[in-house]
Amino acid sequence: MKYLLFSGLLLCLTLPALAKQPAREAIHDIYYLQDQRSLGDERLFRHLHDARPEVALRAAIAFGNIQDTSQAVVEQLGAALLDAGPDVAKAIAFALGQLGPNRSVEQAIDRGLEKREEPGVRSELLESLGKIGGEASLREVAAEFKMMSDSLIDGGTALGIARFGLRGIKNREATAVIARLAHHEHPAVRSQAAYAFWRIGDPELLKEHGDTIIKLASDPAADVRMFAVNALARLEDSEKVTYALLACFMHKLT
Repeated sequence: MKYLLFSGLLLCLTLPALAKQPAREAIHDIYYLQDQRSLGDERLFRHLHDARPEVALRAAIAFGNIQDTSQAVVEQLGAALLDAGPDVAKAIAFALGQLGPNRSVEQAIDRGLEKREEPGVRSELLESLGKIGGEASLREVAAEFKMMSDSLIDGGTALGIARFGLRGIKNREATAVIARLAHHEHPAVRSQAAYAFWRIGDPELLKEHGDTIIKLASDPAADVRMFAVNALARLEDSEKVTYALLACFMHKLT
């Protein structure tokens, strides 16, 4: 009887470890494929659609690191994006942004934005769109913008516009969106807005919002002030830059 009880206890202790073993093996295979920059005869696709979140998440990250831009990869990531859990979907959104400018990738991100409502997923999708999207995508982001109560979505919008700006894609409407986000109640969003002003960097676009940028330069948050001063430097307006530097200095004294 004691032997049976001991055997039952041993089985209960070892079953969880046995159940986890296949997941560990799958993740090990994903690391191997990532190191080899290989899809492994579509094994990586199967890992991406694995029902175990830890496996699918690791596979999505691997796709972002491998950066295979083939149509098959874009289609698999786009399909998985629509059905995956939030954490996996965020990793897929990031991976799509690593694939470079590609109309098929833009379409996959657009479909994700149509279906996914989770703030974290939408934020990652908006930033990824800024990494790979064209002028039409920027116009769409600006046209559809609505100030949200969720700082993740608003911050993702600012970072997406900043990413467009880094690639030389910018317009008046998107810059006006950043000006609205500069008044956000959350300091993280104000920081992302100030960063976007800096990365837009076009004096003609920024000069319309010089007063807003000056206000950011005296923000309580140090990172907001830093990005704002960098943005003002793009204005080529020495008076405004001097004012901003004085505002930052006075803020340190108070």
